[in-house]
Amino acid sequence: MYKDQDLKRLRKYLKGLTGQTNVPIAAAVTSYSRMVINGFKLLTLSLDLDIYYSDTDSLVVNGPLPPEHLDSTQLGKFKFKHIFKEGIFVAPKINYLAPCSSQHSP
Repeated sequence: MYKDQDLKRLRKYLKGLTGQTNVPIAAAVTSYSRMVINGFKLLTLSLDLDIYYSDTDSLVVNGPLPPEHLDSTQLGKFKFKHIFKEGIFVAPKINYLAPCSSQHSP
């Protein structure tokens, strides 16, 4: 267990922290993410795919993206996650996705 001295030291350290976030940096990251995902939305539409849902880091579409845009180890590319047999999209971030029994990557 922690000793009283350790707890005092920890409290002194934590008291000096502001606990605030950097809103401009968070806004910049979110804005850039939206720009990037919009490029993928345009690609998806050019492939005659339907977009069911998107967020700053994900897309749910009715077909596969080209393989050159899929790589789970490379920053800036998509990671293939699932094939769904059914989805219900109620509101942003509120959805139900029923996966298919076989999850084969395209």
